Amino acid sequence: MSNWENMDQWYAVLPPSRPTSKELSRIEDFLRNIDKNEPVAVLGSTPEFRELLFRLGFKQRFIFDKSPDFYKRMGQLIPHSVQSDEQFIKGDWSSILKDYPHFFRVVLSDLTMGNIPYEDRDDLYYTISNAVKKGGVFIDKVLAFDFRVPTLDELFDKYERLPINLRTINDFSSEVLFCSELVKKKNIIDSTEFYKCIREGNYSEKIKFFADAAHMITPEGFVWSYGIEWSELEDDYKKYYVTQKIFVEDDANSPYYLRTKQFFNFK
Repeated sequence: MSNWENMDQWYAVLPPSRPTSKELSRIEDFLRNIDKNEPVAVLGSTPEFRELLFRLGFKQRFIFDKSPDFYKRMGQLIPHSVQSDEQFIKGDWSSILKDYPHFFRVVLSDLTMGNIPYEDRDDLYYTISNAVKKGGVFIDKVLAFDFRVPTLDELFDKYERLPINLRTINDFSSEVLFCSELVKKKNIIDSTEFYKCIREGNYSEKIKFFADAAHMITPEGFVWSYGIEWSELEDDYKKYYVTQKIFVEDDANSPYYLRTKQFFNFK
């Protein structure tokens, strides 16, 4: 099981592995019209969501994370005042959210579903929807595998021609570890196994340098459930909501171009 306490260089992680400016602007536009006394929740300790909810003046802000250490570490990336009246709830989402039936006006999530094994997804989908009150919304970003998965040769040819900097190291992590043919072998991402494959493969010094540097973005010892076609997953994902608005990543410079979707799921 992934240990998020080992994710200790989050300051080096760039969008779209974190919420993008466009995604945050879209959420902010929606939240402006919500009563600020309504309770709102964040799945995980996403600093951008926590700062946004504070800045907009929401009084009841609940942060759900199973790792108090990761919550505190993410708190170092935002002003201290943001955390002053947050309500941190420790626990597994599928379990702890059951204590909040029909409670939240808004639940925010960014790339969280990959943390959940496929066999546990439906239970979590139901639990989240049950925590959202009627008329509420679950806003979520998903890496949806409805794209042609590039080969390692294609990606490595691309990165051989790119400079090495924090932006390209982030992009290497996103594309090679999360979107390449490596994922489709088992429909999971095993960072330890993937790095071993690259380290022991017949690849150039530059590609191996990229892989070594990518450890600060995606450490070893993590497993995510990605790779199954979105067409096989979407019916379970949307069945608890009356309607959806879907926004596809449209920045051609993003490593997740046409690969992620931001959902506004309305209860």
